[in-house]
Amino acid sequence: LMGRALLRTGDQEGAAKAFATELANNPNDFQANLEIGDLRKREQKFDEAEPYIRRALRMRPHDPTARFSLAGLHVSRGDTEQARGVLETIVADSPTFTEAYVLLATVYYRLQRREDGDRMRAVIEKLNAEAQAKQPGAKAADAAAAGASATAPTPPPSSTTPPPTPGAPPR
Repeated sequence: LMGRALLRTGDQEGAAKAFATELANNPNDFQANLEIGDLRKREQKFDEAEPYIRRALRMRPHDPTARFSLAGLHVSRGDTEQARGVLETIVADSPTFTEAYVLLATVYYRLQRREDGDRMRAVIEKLNAEAQAKQPGAKAADAAAAGASATAPTPPPSSTTPPPTPGAPPR
């Protein structure tokens, strides 16, 4: 708990110490293992990160955040095929995990699979639109916009034609 609070304040060093203290008391603390693994990964200490992430995965093998951390580690190391397999499983199991779709799209593009990457981008746009629609005030804003457009007067058709664009064929 203390480590996560320190992370939110930007104190990564303090967070790492708090997580290490927690692991000294309880080496099987899922969150502490995952957080230290992610911290090491961000520091590009991939060999140090992996045991923590894998320990978290042994405790919760189907946890999408732990699998996502492993996929991110694979991407960071350039193991895109391994990352692809992990990410495809995550999005199949957790179809609203937007970050997994983002990373999977990146992996597809790196693997020269543009069509698959574009398909993931479409899913991301859909998930983002759904999340935005759920935000407080979204329905009120949509209703206000719909009401404004329904009551807004339609401008009369223009009786003048715009000047021709230079170099364009005549109308």
